[in-house]
Amino acid sequence: MKAILITDKNNLKYITKKNYSNMFVILIDNEKHLFTDQRYKIATKECTDFKVWIYTNLKETIQEFLKTNPIQKLMFEPTDLTISKHKSFKRFFKGVEFKPLKENPVFTERKFKTQEEIENIKEAQKLNEKIYLLATKKIKEGVTEKQIANFIKIQALKENSEISFEPIVGFAYNSGNIHHTPTNKEYKNGDCVLIDMGVKYKDYCSDMTRVIPSKNKDYQNHYNFLKNLIKNIENNFSQFKTLEDLDEFTSKEYEKLENINLPHSLGHGIGIQVHEKPFFGEKTKIEDGLVFTIEPGIYIPGKYGIRLENIYYIHKNKLTNCNTLDL
Repeated sequence: MKAILITDKNNLKYITKKNYSNMFVILIDNEKHLFTDQRYKIATKECTDFKVWIYTNLKETIQEFLKTNPIQKLMFEPTDLTISKHKSFKRFFKGVEFKPLKENPVFTERKFKTQEEIENIKEAQKLNEKIYLLATKKIKEGVTEKQIANFIKIQALKENSEISFEPIVGFAYNSGNIHHTPTNKEYKNGDCVLIDMGVKYKDYCSDMTRVIPSKNKDYQNHYNFLKNLIKNIENNFSQFKTLEDLDEFTSKEYEKLENINLPHSLGHGIGIQVHEKPFFGEKTKIEDGLVFTIEPGIYIPGKYGIRLENIYYIHKNKLTNCNTLDL
């Protein structure tokens, strides 16, 4: 009998809809076994799809589990299970062969969103846009990047939400740093601004990047290039069969620029994690249920950076934008 051990916290949250600090799940065919400690004895009564094992002595509970489930092989998540935890599990599951998963079925399932998941992401992005508009009203002469970033975090909490990741706020030349950490740099009238931010709704993440543009001629040319690129992807989406086709299309568009390329991925999947499958570097066929960002950028060191980012999903083989704010 072969089984799968799930220990990754995001995979556990996905399959159990719970966020217990101490649990793991074993999948055997269509059976799901949830292991946790006494603290969650009452809470796990909601987990009706699982056979729940509450333990005080984990070794004894696992021995009891093995009496009715004599598994010979246990597949584990190699990207999550530490060496020390691996040794502990092997000690508890005596005689059971441990093998790393080559293809994690939970990651694969998470790649394709249900309609409910898509609605949660849309709501998260709707809230994200609301907070972004409030944040831009705070951008005045003398305000710092840190103050705007902190405003975003506090506003998310006021909306009974939380951030998906630390906000990126860059004024002037700091916008050219792809993963800039907000500083005490003050805003000066006329500075360009880049804000990359995300918040959560029912544990699902949003992610969006917008800019307040500079009037600089080169900036405006690059800004218009990125807006037109995204519009071209949207308008010509039916010609793409894979996410790699989008990459190839984008690379050819960047060839029109002089000595400028895209120094990061064109986008990424999004869900209960801000970065998850599908990833643009993988061979990914475009299918219903995929949800991903598209975020081309141009970065001129010491001068400025521009990145524009929307979330999209595939429904009936068509690309649908989760955003309502203009680029």
